[in-house]
Amino acid sequence: PLPLAPAGHSNRLMAADPDACDEAARCGLCAHCRHVKRVSSARGSAFYLCTLAAIDDRFPKYPPLPVSECVGYTPETE
Repeated sequence: PLPLAPAGHSNRLMAADPDACDEAARCGLCAHCRHVKRVSSARGSAFYLCTLAAIDDRFPKYPPLPVSECVGYTPETE
């Protein structure tokens, strides 16, 4: 399992854009996390690589989706 956010810390995703909502429903927090790298295959599949995995063993390189809680989640805009 992914590490959970500390008590009192909100890591929930809010999105007004319908496309963003679709991606958020499929991927969870990873859809808008600054630590994610979207990787596309030659066949058109998309994968979500957690860059925190390179420096912290608590994070899986390709987490099972959707991710609903993660202590490493940081919105893209921060």
